[in-house]
Amino acid sequence: MIRIALIGCNNATADYADVVSRLQGGRLAAVVDPDDTLARRTAETLDAPLRAASFEDLLRDHADDFDAVIIRRPDGSPQAVVAQAAGAGKHVLLDMPLMLRIRPGETPVAACRSAGVTFMLGQPARFLPSVAEVKNCLRSGVLGAPGLLRLHNWSPSDTDQPVAIFQALLPDVDLANWLFDAQPTEVYAAGRRKGTDPIDGSGPQDASHEPDLSPFSYVQVHLGYEDGGMALIDHSMMLPPGSDYFSLSVFGSAGAAYADDHHNMHLLYRGGCPTALPAGQGKLHHLAELQAFVNAIETGHPSAIAIDDGHKATEVVRAAGRSLTAGRAMRLIGSSYEFV
Repeated sequence: MIRIALIGCNNATADYADVVSRLQGGRLAAVVDPDDTLARRTAETLDAPLRAASFEDLLRDHADDFDAVIIRRPDGSPQAVVAQAAGAGKHVLLDMPLMLRIRPGETPVAACRSAGVTFMLGQPARFLPSVAEVKNCLRSGVLGAPGLLRLHNWSPSDTDQPVAIFQALLPDVDLANWLFDAQPTEVYAAGRRKGTDPIDGSGPQDASHEPDLSPFSYVQVHLGYEDGGMALIDHSMMLPPGSDYFSLSVFGSAGAAYADDHHNMHLLYRGGCPTALPAGQGKLHHLAELQAFVNAIETGHPSAIAIDDGHKATEVVRAAGRSLTAGRAMRLIGSSYEFV
């Protein structure tokens, strides 16, 4: 039985409450969060016997009581926490959006390879049953070669974290790369910050300049792939409080497929205009992600999502940030993106 420690309790109850009891070969053993009230509530809901305020405290007091970690919100650098976990012989599942907090050139997987432990990136969107079926249709050739991807991901206004929307955009970019099975050769982005006009493109024109990832409320990213493939990603945090919206469509040379949340809407008639009630997509994708992590640990096989996937998606998001502030497209030249 793989005993797992959860580092960072944000949204953990909503994501894992209905799935941890169904995990085969693994269980949640501990939760870590500096907010003791949140940690206690999460531990009770997820039936985890241990909790700690920091990962250092957990290692000091309970190093022999867990085998793996899920890193969702580390106290410091994700790179440092991964290295610390690997040094203690713990397998690591790192939430993909945290890749943006790792400096370019760093790789959190090196310490895991040296320690002989499993490393996997957390990207639950790949495990959504509908999205996974679209990928299966591409793998089987039913859709032919992918030509156009449209992905809309809208949510209510979130926190004021400096890179919130770019962190949220990272899994969308990874989905595009995964479905095209390639890294885009061109990147162009447009968007706006909260309460401001669209970006005017007067930002730094140096391709090596680290992009300004200050709070944005809306970002639209255009990705160009070899052989004429294109992806349009539309990510918004401008919805009023309430439900979010997700839609993914792929048009291939031999067919098309889509995955969205429309089929989970039920119309309620009470006179006047009908109201749509979302039934929800469930949490099977979180269960599938955790199961893939546990299976990789038990079998020693490569993890479902490799570090290279995260690096490629991160490079694209950073390029999108530079494109957005400069108002210019970027092209992949060699191993880096440069302004066209």
